[in-house]
Amino acid sequence: MADEKAGMSGVEEGGAEQQEQEQEQEQQVQETQEQEQDKQEQEQEQEQEQEQEAIKEEEELETGTRQTEDVSEPSKEQQEDVPVTESDSQEPPDAQESQPTDISNQDPDVPRPPSKVLIDEEQVAKERASAIVLACVQWIENRIDIPNGGRADALSEECRLVISEFVTDETKESLFVFKDKEENAMKAQFLPPVADIIEGTVSYFLKENEEQSLTELFKENELSEGVLFGFLQPDHLVDDLVSMVGNLFLPQVRSKNPWPIAINKDIIGNLENFMGNMTDIANLLEGKTVLYVPQDDLEHIVLCAKDKDLVQRLESSVIHWTRQIKGVVASGLGYENIEDASPLAEIEFWRSRSLDLSGIEEQLKSRRLRKVLDVLEHAKSSYLTPFLNLTEVIEAKTEEARDNHKMLSPLLGPCTRLTKSSLKDIPTLLIEIMCLVRAIWTNSVYLKTAENITGLLRKVSNSIISRCRSEISISEVMSGDIDKSVKVLRESMNCGDVWKNLYYAHCRLISFEVKQKMSEGEGPDSPKFSSSQPLSWDFDESRIFAQIDAFMQRCRDLLEVCEWRSQFSFSLACDEVVAAVPKVREEEEEEAAEPVEEEEDDSSKKKEKLIELLPPAFGGTRAKEIFTRLKVVF
Repeated sequence: MADEKAGMSGVEEGGAEQQEQEQEQEQQVQETQEQEQDKQEQEQEQEQEQEQEAIKEEEELETGTRQTEDVSEPSKEQQEDVPVTESDSQEPPDAQESQPTDISNQDPDVPRPPSKVLIDEEQVAKERASAIVLACVQWIENRIDIPNGGRADALSEECRLVISEFVTDETKESLFVFKDKEENAMKAQFLPPVADIIEGTVSYFLKENEEQSLTELFKENELSEGVLFGFLQPDHLVDDLVSMVGNLFLPQVRSKNPWPIAINKDIIGNLENFMGNMTDIANLLEGKTVLYVPQDDLEHIVLCAKDKDLVQRLESSVIHWTRQIKGVVASGLGYENIEDASPLAEIEFWRSRSLDLSGIEEQLKSRRLRKVLDVLEHAKSSYLTPFLNLTEVIEAKTEEARDNHKMLSPLLGPCTRLTKSSLKDIPTLLIEIMCLVRAIWTNSVYLKTAENITGLLRKVSNSIISRCRSEISISEVMSGDIDKSVKVLRESMNCGDVWKNLYYAHCRLISFEVKQKMSEGEGPDSPKFSSSQPLSWDFDESRIFAQIDAFMQRCRDLLEVCEWRSQFSFSLACDEVVAAVPKVREEEEEEAAEPVEEEEDDSSKKKEKLIELLPPAFGGTRAKEIFTRLKVVF
């Protein structure tokens, strides 16, 4: 029994402990709940206080306009009710006005006198409006691209005034901010600037709604939606425009159809034509021809061929491609007849032409363009056959451009050295150039014709003339060193003579080789004689040497000028000597007044002094004769 009682007592003690623990937990939960309630009540009180403060501020703003500056006088009834003491009556009126009145304990029915601190509602409105304008100006300044990593403080006050006018004036629809290269300062204006004065990019801002000012948009938090802004690069305006239309506007028009179907198709067609023209213009500036392919989905060829509007757009693209390719083919015609070109210019022409035609050939093989041709083929378009014929022409012209550039490339080195070498080294270069021209005539497939070889020889003549002209100075010939001018003129004439003699020498060698082959039994019908290649260099010499002959004749005329200067230079010197005679006589009289230890022959002394005044001889046939006569005269 004792054990049972002990067990019962242990159970009772364990149950009591659990009850105590449960009570403690409940108390903790109640405390946390009370704390949370206190926090919520405090937050509510703070919110109420803030609301009351906001209401008080609004009431003060509303009542501020109703208050007047002067304190209104009390009514007669109030003056009778208020007792007047002797001390109050004895105070001066100034003191009475200066005493503050306690209005906290006054009857609410009695009108309260207004406060001396008055709030001008108009002034507050102006301050708010100016703050909004400043915020809009700051918003625009943060979106201006300043070159060379500059900051917004680079904007001048004049620039900020223009931006403020754009913000406040509803009639100003656009704003352009850029750096002026001439003044080296940021500028802001309402019209697009001239590209020549722009450094870096141009930041533009356009208002979408002309009737709404930026301050109204700022109040409605729609400033980013109501102003279209971005950057323009003067050197890449066309590229930026093509990128914007092709990657932004055209995909949106295709994905969304807010207009009727007919209008939507018309807009897409016009945008595609615009993209084709602008792509052509943007790449022509770089010397490339790019065929713009429409961005339509052409995976299902049969279904696309049944869409008449799509087929019409694709046909307009093919017409534009045909016009582009014909222009490229025609640009290479008649280049050999250009009078002032040089061999380096012709090499560059065939290099760029080869790259351009190769690019067109690669585009014609592209998958997207072949899809367009497949759709038109299923639609049985009449514009497809002329375009396919042009593709064959492109292949032939590409092969011609590649071969011509390959054959002319060896001339690049000697012709480049010709533009920089001295006149005495030009004859050696001309020997190498003439041998290369003959090799081109022998091995080239397209340049072996008389027209092409004549044009190439004329271009070498132009390079010789250009190099010699850079060494000749007309002012030096007329009033400078005659010996130097004569040397330059004679070396220039020698270059022309060497070039002509080399031509005649190769003409004789070619004629000799042809006669030798014919003597061996190989006639003109032999495979060694090409049908397009002339048997000899029997070219029109006037087309090759007309300009260099005229240049050599001018060099002869300038040599005569130098000869005349050398012959008549002593006659001019005589005038200087005659003018110097009085000075010599004055010096002799001064020396006669001074004591002289040794007597000398006056006549010989006079002649020696005059002879020392003569200039050195320039050369010429009469120089020695004139100098001898001057000695006899003086």
